[in-house]
Amino acid sequence: MLKSAERSVLILLSLFSVCVGMADDCLFKKYGENPVFDIGRNVPAWRSKHLANVSVLKPSDNPAGKWLLYCRGSGNNKDGYHDTIGLFEQSAAGFNPHGPWIEYPGNPVLSYGPKGSHDEKHLLDTAAVRGADGKIIVYYKSRDNAGNIGLCAAVSKNGYSFKKLDNPMLRDTGINDVVYHNGKYYLFRGEMANVPREEKGKRWVLRVGLNVSSKFNAFPPEPDTIALSVGRPDAYDSRCVCGAKIFRVRGDSRWFMLYQTSEKHIDYPDRFHAAYSRDLIHWTKVVNKRPLMTRGAAGEWDQGGIWTGSVIEYDGSLHIYYEGWGSFGAAPDRDNLYYRGGSSRVGIASVPVSGFLKWVNE
Repeated sequence: MLKSAERSVLILLSLFSVCVGMADDCLFKKYGENPVFDIGRNVPAWRSKHLANVSVLKPSDNPAGKWLLYCRGSGNNKDGYHDTIGLFEQSAAGFNPHGPWIEYPGNPVLSYGPKGSHDEKHLLDTAAVRGADGKIIVYYKSRDNAGNIGLCAAVSKNGYSFKKLDNPMLRDTGINDVVYHNGKYYLFRGEMANVPREEKGKRWVLRVGLNVSSKFNAFPPEPDTIALSVGRPDAYDSRCVCGAKIFRVRGDSRWFMLYQTSEKHIDYPDRFHAAYSRDLIHWTKVVNKRPLMTRGAAGEWDQGGIWTGSVIEYDGSLHIYYEGWGSFGAAPDRDNLYYRGGSSRVGIASVPVSGFLKWVNE
């Protein structure tokens, strides 16, 4: 007869096998040495607490001809805790998606503003794009000390030195991604909505809104259309579809959107999924029961939630840089939003392009 301790070990091993099996079923496979961007005492203070919200420009999209990776870092500064935006780079020759990424010595490239400004507290939710006349634009969500948020942008000629716009373009909204195509800017934004249930009452959800403009800094207060809506009340994406990042795949004419989802939380997603479009306006969710990617198993660094999957294509594969919330080892309750003791780090997951397209078309 098994002793109590032996039974406990077998139960834990069984649960671990189930978790690993779920992870193994995902389309994208996580890098074995994740996280690729860690936090702690051995990194600069601006990113010592959290690192998240990656946005990548490929060499053809910036004057330096390098891979440029922008991200949000959190840490203690001279006057307290702030979120700022920093930059890492790799040369085009010998590029490796897993790194090492070289930190720009002038980090953070975008910092919080003076007292009383709209971004005096935080800069969040990075999205970089090459716009008209080759200028590099970094969009971000600002926050002041009162908690007010706005959609902002900063402009650069070289991708390293930026000038902020004077005021937020929009109030009370954040950025997912921006695509510049055929002279127009397609701005994907997070939108809260109170939608009817199929039973009594309503439910608050988070979905993807879209604006289209010929100017990078002129968008109306309301979205032109809803690019992506949540699923049915019993679906895995019934509370949240957000964090949209847009990409293309060589040899395929469609646009693809990677987004985060949840059936429980508006802002604590546990899964990534994808949609596709021919025109950047009308989007169709991929119908495939196999998960594209899910949060880590209990005890892993990304066991809590996953956000903002920025996708690049390189050497025949797609690679997602994503934010994972968690802590190494046991957590008090990993399903609690932003559970105490957790932190954000950045990991990477990959799949061959052929495998992704097969999953989309099945």
